[in-house]
Amino acid sequence: MYDDPDWRDYLRYDAFGHFTNDKEELAKILAGKWVATNPTNTMYRGYHFPQRMFPHIPLTIDDAVNKYRVQPELSIEYQEKHYPNSMFMSHCEGMFYKAERRPITPEMVEKCYMNYMKLLSGQEVRDLKAIYGNEIVVLGGVDFGSGPAASKTVISVIIYWRKGNRYQLVWIDPRPAEHAMDQARYIADLFKDYDVDIAVGDWGYGQDKIPLIQDGGRDSNDNKFLGVGAHTFIGCQTLGNEVKQNAEYTDKWDEEGNEQKQRLMIDKTTIIQNFVDFIGMKVSHPLYPYEESLSQPMFIIPHQLDWQTDFLMDDLTSITRKDLEDVQEVKVEDPRQKAMKTYNHPADSVMSIIYCIVAHQNFNPSAYVISPITRKLRHR
Repeated sequence: MYDDPDWRDYLRYDAFGHFTNDKEELAKILAGKWVATNPTNTMYRGYHFPQRMFPHIPLTIDDAVNKYRVQPELSIEYQEKHYPNSMFMSHCEGMFYKAERRPITPEMVEKCYMNYMKLLSGQEVRDLKAIYGNEIVVLGGVDFGSGPAASKTVISVIIYWRKGNRYQLVWIDPRPAEHAMDQARYIADLFKDYDVDIAVGDWGYGQDKIPLIQDGGRDSNDNKFLGVGAHTFIGCQTLGNEVKQNAEYTDKWDEEGNEQKQRLMIDKTTIIQNFVDFIGMKVSHPLYPYEESLSQPMFIIPHQLDWQTDFLMDDLTSITRKDLEDVQEVKVEDPRQKAMKTYNHPADSVMSIIYCIVAHQNFNPSAYVISPITRKLRHR
């Protein structure tokens, strides 16, 4: 801890946000000592480094703008107001957070509901793209069901508003039981109708349909349909490795000698945890960025026609931690047995939305830019 609790008041800044104090002044201002919080533990030594103790991290939004000359998002005050409590406590305060078995609450979902908005048709989304251009990105996600008795295939389409940094759900469709070829055609036609920029689908139960959605094929009536392309629709296989959260699949041939499609490989726990944090995130009002009461959830769920998205309340709040007991106060003899964080498999609708977020994380707009044709000059 610092000797002077008001040490930040003695820091001076120039017009670029740099410190103007010399080394001797900084040494005096930042003088302090380590205080043991658990002196009885003599076997191991550890240190606590919360962001508040670093002088180059602004404490308040006003400090970030007027003293450090950086974005207000980098201040501790902004993180406390807009980040979920789990992320703020662990990332900013450097403390342990007692997680809930159901991390997404009904109150969090209700804040995402917009009672004056409804789901959009493909034509409406294409009109928005014609108006806003590259200010929006249309994302798609598909969670293929394992069968009519266990689960169903769900398709989601989300618009990402780049300037506002918000995600708007524009379509979600739990599909009935249908022929695999007909389902592949429906998904391909739906993504073309919504002019989807990039989409991700579950590789586990969709590895027979993903190539058809990418390349096209024939439905159950032998009618030919076109695909959306391998750059637009990508398969995704989930792993169980939090240490290596992303991996590239490089094997071109499988064990049986068949050519394999390129696909993403990501850690399941990581993407679910990122989604839980995403539901709790907020964005500031563009005109009043310092008014906390005017901040809005990052995720928008249209709710004017409540029957379209009512089921998401149950599906989102059904996400549960597998590694936590139903009653968290249960004493475990060896807590190291509970060290690994794992989630039960979320509902199909939730996974389809998660795949939309994964699609945006893997979207590379430069890959879709066509360079202008220039005339080559002849050298004499």
